[in-house]
Amino acid sequence: KATLGRTLQPLDNEEGTVGSGSMEPEVGAFAISLLRATRNNRHSSRRARQDSVFERGRASSVDAVDGLQQEADNNAGPDAADCGQPQEGGAAMQFMLSGDKRKRYWPLMIFTLLIVPIVTVVVVVNVVRGRGSGNRDENYSAIDSSFHYISCSDIDPSPNSSYFENYDKLVAELGINDTSSSILLASEKCSPVDQALLFVSQDYDSWSETSRLSRFVLTTLFISTNGSYWFDQTGWMTSEPECSWFGISCDDDEQVKEIDVAFNRLKGPLPDELGRLNSIEALGMDGNLLSGAIPSTIQDLTSLRQLKLRLNQLVGAPLPWLVQMTWLKEIALSSNNYLSGMIPSEIGKMTALENFTIEFNGMNGTIPASLGDVSTLKILKLGSNDHSGTIPSSLGKLSKLQALELGYTNLIGSIPTEFGNLLSLTDLTMQNQELLTGAIPSELGLLTNLQKLDLFAVQQLSGTVPTSLEALTKLTELDLYETVVSGTLPAYLCVIIDVFTEIRGPCTLDCHYCCSQPQC
Repeated sequence: KATLGRTLQPLDNEEGTVGSGSMEPEVGAFAISLLRATRNNRHSSRRARQDSVFERGRASSVDAVDGLQQEADNNAGPDAADCGQPQEGGAAMQFMLSGDKRKRYWPLMIFTLLIVPIVTVVVVVNVVRGRGSGNRDENYSAIDSSFHYISCSDIDPSPNSSYFENYDKLVAELGINDTSSSILLASEKCSPVDQALLFVSQDYDSWSETSRLSRFVLTTLFISTNGSYWFDQTGWMTSEPECSWFGISCDDDEQVKEIDVAFNRLKGPLPDELGRLNSIEALGMDGNLLSGAIPSTIQDLTSLRQLKLRLNQLVGAPLPWLVQMTWLKEIALSSNNYLSGMIPSEIGKMTALENFTIEFNGMNGTIPASLGDVSTLKILKLGSNDHSGTIPSSLGKLSKLQALELGYTNLIGSIPTEFGNLLSLTDLTMQNQELLTGAIPSELGLLTNLQKLDLFAVQQLSGTVPTSLEALTKLTELDLYETVVSGTLPAYLCVIIDVFTEIRGPCTLDCHYCCSQPQC
């Protein structure tokens, strides 16, 4: 203001001349105007430079478009002009790029080009998810999935709490004798059963008696196996119908038919309450961290057909009561490492059993001859256990058997010649046997469907390779390595076996150079 006061002369206005004495108020206003003008000039210069750059870019773009359009016009010939095509190649682009008003919109154009694909992806994902959820029963659409459930930590200590309005009613309905709302209030701990009862009782009237039972059992399973850490816990312990929970399948009457939560990070023991799901047909929990014993209440599941608990950390000796479930089609307990006990002779009464796989455990004892009475068997895997004794010749009666695995055991004796009756067999694996003796039975040549014959490290297997094996035209793997088989490999085996077939033999065998002989 001081500088401006010294340099500016009195200004004339409509009311007359303003002398130096009355100039102070006007100097501030004029200074502000001057500063604004300076700023506007600076912005104008910057915009001019930007416009210059933009004009050069526009000119290059227009020239390029003109060149392309001119080439197109030359190729199109006179017909293009007759059809009303523009004769000046860059007109459309020039219209888009010309004009001061359009210059200011080019950031908006870039923003639009970026945001439109993102919005499109979001819309498509939501449409797909909508279609997936549309597969659920239409009756489920009215369910309020935002219903707020309380947990044990939220319980009002007052005995008259409204939380227990239906708790005792549910306890009586399910026939549970060792709990009640008063016991729950007095207890310092809340068991998985208590939590499940509390969960189901909060919207008791929203579900049928069948659904209340299913929701109780499933919630007990969820809590017992650390459900909050499952990989996929969609729907579980919400107001969604239990038939829409991840891994649950139901029939038209909304009865649970299958639980399939394989490889889903379940950790902990299986609850006894699983034995209450009378309608269930398949229980699949492979590849988890389940521990403890398999609850014997499972034998109450008279509709169960498949029990798959492979690749867990289960313990105990479940076979004595499992073989009483004569209606089972599949028992799959492989790779639990800690399961033990013998195979009961009562297994011969399981007339529906098709798959029996218990390898990679601590099973022991002899293989019962009655196993040959299970004529429905298709898959039999007993290897990597401590089985002892001889191989029952009665196994040769299993005419439907497709895979037989007896490797890594302590079996003695020889390979039964009755194995030649297993005409459906495609896989015969008996590797790593220190005590088996004798020769390869020539009857194995009758197994025309055989694809794999694995006798690796049957250390006392001797004799020659029977020529009858030349009939095994489907063979893709033959392993005789680390045996003492001698003589000459039947030449026709080298002819019928293609380049994808693996043959391994011991150093004592003449392979005609068509098999590998490591360390020979």
